[in-house]
Amino acid sequence: MYLFPNFTSIEEVVPPGQLVLYPNPGNGLVNIGAAECITAVEVLEMSGRCVHCSSSLADRAVLQLNNLTNGTYVVRVSTGNGVQQRTLVITGEGR
Repeated sequence: MYLFPNFTSIEEVVPPGQLVLYPNPGNGLVNIGAAECITAVEVLEMSGRCVHCSSSLADRAVLQLNNLTNGTYVVRVSTGNGVQQRTLVITGEGR
């Protein structure tokens, strides 16, 4: 888990080739940071069904997933260097 104080840029907290997703577990508001440009983000149920898809052309993205039910999801992030996946847990706390 990553805890972020006030940084001025994502390069200060994300090592090259890495991806961060926070808070995790979270209430549905999800921040994603990458060292390179994020081109697409997909959120999948554990069954593989896509429940959120968005595109981006920045090194960070904010997802509003408050409409999803509590549970475990897979977040698939595409960048110029390939695709990385992370597990995300959404809880009811703070909704």
